[in-house]
Amino acid sequence: MLETGAAVNPTLPVGFDLVFAVVAIAVVALAIAALVSIYRHRDDLGRPVTAVWMVAVVVLPIIASVAWFIFGLPKMNHTAQLPQS
Repeated sequence: MLETGAAVNPTLPVGFDLVFAVVAIAVVALAIAALVSIYRHRDDLGRPVTAVWMVAVVVLPIIASVAWFIFGLPKMNHTAQLPQS
């Protein structure tokens, strides 16, 4: 007998729905973080490269986001000049 108003999937336990929701939120957060990072580095990359990275993240969010953070992110110059007095 079905209860009215209850949306329960009879083939999957509730835990799977919860895990799927957490994974989906993590993928969206990773893609948004990558898009924001790409946008912030758009001056370093140039317009065509920025567009390609953004399209890649939208089409393949997990692979392209991880690739951006490993290979695409411009290297930071950590040799900051100290102000001289």
